[in-house]
Amino acid sequence: MSMSRTDLISIFRMELLSRRSDLKQEVLDAVRRFDVSIGWHYILDFIWLLEGVETLPPGSTILDAGAGHGLMQMLLAARGHKVLSIDYSPRIPFDSYRAKASIRVLSRSGFDEAYLERVRARGMDAGVSDEPLAVLAEKGVDIVYWRADISDLSPLPNECVDAVVSVSALEHNSKEKLLTCCSELERVLKPGGTMHVTVCGSDREEWFHEPSKGWCYPEKSLIEYFGLRNPESNFSEAEAAFAELKQGDGLKEHLSESYFVSGDNGMPWGKWNPEYLALGVRKNKN
Repeated sequence: MSMSRTDLISIFRMELLSRRSDLKQEVLDAVRRFDVSIGWHYILDFIWLLEGVETLPPGSTILDAGAGHGLMQMLLAARGHKVLSIDYSPRIPFDSYRAKASIRVLSRSGFDEAYLERVRARGMDAGVSDEPLAVLAEKGVDIVYWRADISDLSPLPNECVDAVVSVSALEHNSKEKLLTCCSELERVLKPGGTMHVTVCGSDREEWFHEPSKGWCYPEKSLIEYFGLRNPESNFSEAEAAFAELKQGDGLKEHLSESYFVSGDNGMPWGKWNPEYLALGVRKNKN
């Protein structure tokens, strides 16, 4: 796909694994280094996202939306970026993350402060702040975990981050909330900045994948929800891309062990059977 400044919908093709074998190795090395589980298609997601932000200079401020305990924030920090990691859940950074990055934990005012006490009990500095970017700007701070709702980032000023990324998180919202999330993420993005988001795709109508609790979006829904302007799209390749996923070469051999212990996930009981497309959405703030 073109790397121009147009909006983009990109169904991931397996050639991404060989074309950017350097990024694939970077991801696999990080999985081992941090001993984390990743989603069945996340190698593709991470490669696409890393490729999308690789021209940003070190020290750029990147918002990771719905970051959870995801690996993307660590990959970005390792490249020298400042990461504002936002999630609604009360997270405590993994010890393996803390060993490699300086992480501060904050909660937006009005949230349960008992969460912060649990963080402090682990020997970490934690507090309430509606100015997480000021903390992130401090010398030596790599990542700020900020507990907040992506659909309401009102404490953040307009046009305050250089880029936005999100890894398979936004599809867990209702249509109405997704629209609000997209609006808020675009609001805080600086002019000329880019939003890179991975979500689940559908080659038919919009539908809900119960095991992973996420919506799968066709092309028309992606254009509407993200407010894309005449996007480039490879949805014409959906059938071929699905066939590649079903084959799974380059992905299934890295399937996390966590899939094999439950049927309540995107690859129930570890049986390789993709039910939706993996894709990325790029939106530019021109």
